Amino acid sequence: ARVQCLIDNVQETVAYMRKTEFSPSLLAGDFNATPDNPALDPIVAFNLTDEWTALHPNESGFTCCSSVTNPTPANRRIDYIWANNHLNGFAVDIQIIGEAPVNGLLGSDHYGLAITFELRIE
Repeated sequence: ARVQCLIDNVQETVAYMRKTEFSPSLLAGDFNATPDNPALDPIVAFNLTDEWTALHPNESGFTCCSSVTNPTPANRRIDYIWANNHLNGFAVDIQIIGEAPVNGLLGSDHYGLAITFELRIE
């Protein structure tokens, strides 16, 4: 049931993204699926660029899962930022953030992703 829910959510998301394909658009979030999960194939087929992979092809990009109260290194990649073709080539940096505890605690069991775009107006 959980796998089917993921498949349904991805298909619904891609259907919604089709409404935005004529303007710059991002899709970001926790997808509870590693990059090799076939449930994510419709996103790839829709020609969205996985910005972590594009900018850091040889790095894991692990953002999950750490204990909030006993921080440990992340060991899975299930959080993503995808960009459509209108933003291709404009992303100049993407970083994992929120890895350092504050007062011994993390803000979430996931680290965040921060992306920087350089947009040129012509």
